[in-house]
Amino acid sequence: MSKRITKAIYKQVPEHLSKDEALDRRQFYRISDRALIDIKIVKNLDVDAESQFDLSPTFSILREFQQLDIESKHLLRQITDKDKSLGLYLKNLNSKLEALARGVALGNELVDEAGLIDINISEGGFSAGFKNPIPVNSSVVTKLILLPSFTGLILKGEVISCEQDNDQHIIHIKFYKLDNFNQQLIARHVIRKQSRERMPLHIDPT
Repeated sequence: MSKRITKAIYKQVPEHLSKDEALDRRQFYRISDRALIDIKIVKNLDVDAESQFDLSPTFSILREFQQLDIESKHLLRQITDKDKSLGLYLKNLNSKLEALARGVALGNELVDEAGLIDINISEGGFSAGFKNPIPVNSSVVTKLILLPSFTGLILKGEVISCEQDNDQHIIHIKFYKLDNFNQQLIARHVIRKQSRERMPLHIDPT
């Protein structure tokens, strides 16, 4: 992420935000990342968010797979508590299925590196830099693809600030009525990203 965007994203919460909004933005773990983003302005947040996008079969299948994965986590914990060997086997099997799903996505969804956008995301919302501004208080729907897991999100939100920063606009969006499924997908992505960043680098001494 460029220093200019990082500085804009992490500066003090805009003064026009209410205390509740400011607290909401600080109570979640936030990460800096890159993602594919498609955002549309809508008249109100009662619309069906998914109907606003032309979703590919690959995107829909991956979403279904990720939903099944989230729903099975509780069962996997129960199995692991009773039989650690079986639980470890199922966990490894699940990792293989995730790798297979990513392979399918790479084979069917061409990822244009130039289309990736620097993003700062949490379970409360996200910030990103865009060429065109979006008015504050606008209702929006957003399609996000988070890499490398190809986690697909279709989310409703409200623009809480739009700040010009040289040749782009840093737009802050607060999620609207985030459901449990999407919240867990974001939380899992955040945790995995933090884990990757904490992994020590292995240097070959030869």
